[in-house]
Amino acid sequence: MTRRCQPVLDDDRRFFEEQPNRQHRIRCASPAEVDVIADQLGRRPAQSGRWYAHVKQVEPGVRLRAFSFGSLDLDTDQPEDVCRAAYEGAVAGNPHRQRIEMRARLWARKNAPGEAQ
Repeated sequence: MTRRCQPVLDDDRRFFEEQPNRQHRIRCASPAEVDVIADQLGRRPAQSGRWYAHVKQVEPGVRLRAFSFGSLDLDTDQPEDVCRAAYEGAVAGNPHRQRIEMRARLWARKNAPGEAQ
């Protein structure tokens, strides 16, 4: 992600700090994230929908994101189980998903405050 994404990444951090019982959330993708997606796809998204970010907190301070395209009127204020299912659906086709999550978890544990380096 780019520096332009930092405000939304900070918002994700605050969301999970304020709701420690949550591991997943859905939100509208920021304009900066949409720009990154467009660069990766080589085209702009259709105006008939919107990109959504599915965020999973793997460990406190370590989050993964997946993106999906949906209708303009999806409600992102959803409980944990709905957000978890949406995240799982968004990453379902990624054959590297489990390895990425495992590495993120190991990195978080190795770099946790107070841990020997």
